[in-house]
Amino acid sequence: MPASPTSAGGQPSVSVPRVIRRAGETESKHRSKIKIKDFDPEFHSTIHLACRYYQVILCTHEPFPLENEQDRYLREAWQLACAEHEVNLKANRDVLNLVKQRGSQVQGEVKRHARPVTTGHYKFDDRDDHVYQDQLAALVRELTMNHGILFKDHEVRMGLFENPCTARILRAQWFADAHAEGISFHAYFNPIPLPTLALLFTAIENCVDEWKDGRFRSIDFTEKLYREKYQSYLTNLGTWGDHAQGWHILARLQKCLHDKARTLSGVGDLQTTLPAVRKLPHDIFDAAVREATAGGEEEMLE
Repeated sequence: MPASPTSAGGQPSVSVPRVIRRAGETESKHRSKIKIKDFDPEFHSTIHLACRYYQVILCTHEPFPLENEQDRYLREAWQLACAEHEVNLKANRDVLNLVKQRGSQVQGEVKRHARPVTTGHYKFDDRDDHVYQDQLAALVRELTMNHGILFKDHEVRMGLFENPCTARILRAQWFADAHAEGISFHAYFNPIPLPTLALLFTAIENCVDEWKDGRFRSIDFTEKLYREKYQSYLTNLGTWGDHAQGWHILARLQKCLHDKARTLSGVGDLQTTLPAVRKLPHDIFDAAVREATAGGEEEMLE
């Protein structure tokens, strides 16, 4: 962890991570291909942590942010990383562009986990059989056009928003081991936020869409194609939460998803991993009350 440089007056001074341009490299090429190794090594750990914070913020707040939101999230991620490493570093456009570039890969990572989970769950098979292809295309229409994706069992339409694919993708993406973001940044994921759930359903729909003609055809998981669908899932989740508020059904699902994912990561639940609270016996409190009431206020803090 880089130490925070200090000025002559003892106050932390502000350093700016600057990119080292390679010999013979033009400015435009240099700016378009910035990598973490292009910065001074003392900044690498803070930049890496900022990238993780940015990904976490995107996945738990807004996976497809507008430009003004994106800049706000970038700066928030940088400030959080600097605070955790106790350094005073001013973010310039170079470092923010790198954090943005790294963080924006998260949609592709979610898609990478979603595809095998979705394909296996719905038993999609790219076989050269026209009857099967027609059946598969009909299944895709049921899942996408008739909201079948939302259900634990799409045939009997039971288990709203309990599609088991969401839990499997969640574990693969954010709870794979003790160092995964769902563990390291547990405050963001406990309980699983609605934007995260909406992102998972959107990724599942993207994977289902790849089979809409009865044969596999890759479709990019991009903001242009899927931001509107993401917003629909987020709106419907919010509406369901309000509709069933008296029973806390959605809140229980969010908590259950987190707790099961954490347990399966091998870390254990938060109650067993957080430091135990050393409680004072009541007789100590009783004695302190007697002491305080026996004397006057003038005796306090003397």
